Amino acid sequence: MVVSKSADLEGFLIKPVSPSMLFDTTMNVLGQEVYGSRPRMAADAAGAGIGSDLLGKRVLLVEDNQINQEVAVEILKGAGLRVQVASNGSEALSILDTATFDAVLMDLQMPKMDGFEATRRIRTQDRLRDLPIVAMTANAMAGDREECLAAGMNDYVSKPIDPPG
Repeated sequence: MVVSKSADLEGFLIKPVSPSMLFDTTMNVLGQEVYGSRPRMAADAAGAGIGSDLLGKRVLLVEDNQINQEVAVEILKGAGLRVQVASNGSEALSILDTATFDAVLMDLQMPKMDGFEATRRIRTQDRLRDLPIVAMTANAMAGDREECLAAGMNDYVSKPIDPPG
C-alpha cells in the first residue's frame, strides 16, 4: 500500500482495529505521546502517570450503527474518556452547538448527513476550526484518506474495531 507523503498522516490503522490501536490514535490526536503498544485502561494509565491528564476528556462519537457505537463507547470509556453519541452528522452539529468536546470520532457513511459534510460544516465555525476530528469508516481506500483530509479531518481509523475476546 502506498501512502502519499502529501497526505501528512502520522499513522494509519488497518482493520481490524484493536482497542489499543483506537486508544493510541485517539491519544495522538489529543496531543498525547503514546508509550508502548499494550492497551491501557484508565486505572493503569493513571497509576503509571501516562495520559492521566486525558481522564475525563470529552469525545463526541458520531456513528449510525448501534453495535459500532456500543463497541467504541466501551473502549473509550475504558480509557477514561467521557463519550457522547450522535447518530449522524446533523445530530453532531446540533450537539456541537451546545456542548464542548476535546475530539470527534466521525463515521463517514451515515444517513441525513455524512461525515464529510458534517466535518466541512464544523470547519466553517471559528470555535471548532481546531477541534480534532478522526474519521472512522469501513472503507480503507487511498482516495478515502485524501478525501477525509480534504474535508478537514485530522486522522483516519478503519473499522471494524475488533476488541479481543
